[in-house]
Amino acid sequence: MDLPEERSASGRLDAGTASLQAVMAVQLLISVFYLGLEWLFFATKASFMDSFSAVEMVGSLAIPPVALSVAVIPLILLLGVVDVRVPGLQVRCVVPAFILASSLFLLADNFLYTVLGVGVITSGKIVRFLYLALFVFLFFRCLRWVRSAVSRWDGLRKGHPLRFVPAMVLIGALVAMGAEVVTTDFSRAEPGVSAVGDGIRRPNIILLSTDGVEARLMSVYGFPLPTTPFLESFATRAVVFDNAFPTSGKTTGTLSSMLSGSLPSELHVGFPPQIFPKKHAALHLPSILQQLGYRGFQSSIRYYADAGDLNMISSFDIANERRLFAPTPGSLMGRLAYLFSAEIQFSTRMVNRLLERLLHVCGIKPIINHFLLVKESVGLSRVVDIQRLEDALAFTGAQEGPYFMQIHLMGTHCCSWSGARTWFDPNSMPAPNPKARKKLAGYLGSIRDADELIQNFVEQLEASGELEDSILIIASDHSQRWDSVYRVPLIVHLPGERREKRIERNVSLAQVPATILEYMGVERPSWMTQQSLFSPKSSRDLLEEALTVGGNPPILSLASFSYSRISISGGRLSRIDHPGPPIFGVREVGLVLGPYWKKLDLVSGIMSSGTVSQHSAIENDAMAPPSDSAARQYIVRQLEESGFTIAPSVSR
Repeated sequence: MDLPEERSASGRLDAGTASLQAVMAVQLLISVFYLGLEWLFFATKASFMDSFSAVEMVGSLAIPPVALSVAVIPLILLLGVVDVRVPGLQVRCVVPAFILASSLFLLADNFLYTVLGVGVITSGKIVRFLYLALFVFLFFRCLRWVRSAVSRWDGLRKGHPLRFVPAMVLIGALVAMGAEVVTTDFSRAEPGVSAVGDGIRRPNIILLSTDGVEARLMSVYGFPLPTTPFLESFATRAVVFDNAFPTSGKTTGTLSSMLSGSLPSELHVGFPPQIFPKKHAALHLPSILQQLGYRGFQSSIRYYADAGDLNMISSFDIANERRLFAPTPGSLMGRLAYLFSAEIQFSTRMVNRLLERLLHVCGIKPIINHFLLVKESVGLSRVVDIQRLEDALAFTGAQEGPYFMQIHLMGTHCCSWSGARTWFDPNSMPAPNPKARKKLAGYLGSIRDADELIQNFVEQLEASGELEDSILIIASDHSQRWDSVYRVPLIVHLPGERREKRIERNVSLAQVPATILEYMGVERPSWMTQQSLFSPKSSRDLLEEALTVGGNPPILSLASFSYSRISISGGRLSRIDHPGPPIFGVREVGLVLGPYWKKLDLVSGIMSSGTVSQHSAIENDAMAPPSDSAARQYIVRQLEESGFTIAPSVSR
């Protein structure tokens, strides 16, 4: 961007203070350059932007540069006070110079990391210092250029084509805003709360989950080794669901459905980089509870299961050690947050991406690769889980009104469990070789560790008197195999309930939100597709009735995804190759039918089947599995109703 050198009436460039109009014009053009490059970077690869509509894609390109320029006006005006007192210094040019230097800094970082593997995120002390020196150099070069540019702008004659560019940018932003208003369904901007009966109860609500734990390996579900002694005793005053199933083979999908009451196939959210589309962004349990005056706390994993990163509007007040913008649903700010949810998500990520790198190279705050927190060498340990629960207890102690907490423990996450304590002798494990026996002993030990952590947490809730006023739900997100057709734990404690109860019928973790609302006396909204755990589901039509086995209607899930492994400093991670239409990165769809399961491969069209491991009804020979054709027809229908486009070769 090089402005032509035009001269003032005196025949020379103005060496005095540049006009505010010139500074703002250059600031706007630099914002377009900075955010336009960032937009191009994410729009041309698999990213969170695949969850945007076409209008939202245009809006995230056109609106954020204008919003950024408006946001810095107070700072530019403040610095302008110095310019008035010291003409020619042009201090307010620091703001656009900083943004331009930041953009060039990110370009250099992307290039060096891609070509040489040396980026800010991997830098030690020496490389970090070199990056800091690079930024300082870029800043002073950009400051010199910006001072020249604003002077040249003031020297442009009236009617020069460049003078119309800022106006065109503003008009483009206004048109994009208008398109957002016209295409947005504001009926979905708030969840809607209606009481059933006389009033609404407001107990504290705690969702406590562990990562990748199968029910078959827990002593509370009959496993011979004492992997969960506390949960065995806790089960005597809770409801235990013997045949509970996740809604996804990945953490993101299952935890999203546990918070929304909708299936991942309906949300189009199963695994990074997918996020909640606008039409679902405000429709979830946390937003209902926000509307009822709850305070929210979340401790999970950034980007995989974080409400802010997943574009869940009005969700938690605190999520993973940071405060979220959580306006009351239905308020003016809540509606604006919903209207511009895509633009806010884009802008927030871009600002965070820059600030994380600058704080790191300045030695203020080390950069954290949140995706690596699912690796044992980085973020998986019993110590991390202890801190999660301590933070949660501190939150409960600071609240006067009702609260909602979602906590996800990661110590049980795959795959070597080297941080688990030695609870079981590897030599006694039922595995074929020493390596497998050691691995199984580690996995069982991590489950035993989690049981002890849950015990300490529950006992502290009891000691403070919180437990008797709380709904406590304990679950897991998927099997050790990252699959959705294996049983996972689900234990529900309700306030005042002290009798043991076990329920054998099949249930889905997506039924948790409706269960909470039922206890509270809040009517389940129409957008929440899954009903309460305590309300046996009835078949909606003949096809679903044909797939009902032993009184259990089918449970749909996203079993696996088509993804590739990417190498980054510190490990290899997975990412969906094509997170958008037509099949949203899904490879296999699971269907649990009584004690049986079936899977449809959406790429090859192959249908596989089997029996659910240790299902309580597995020995009932009278239960014949439904036909593959009926299961295929049901899966295809459900997916197409949720916006999937299934190839004819798969649907036949």
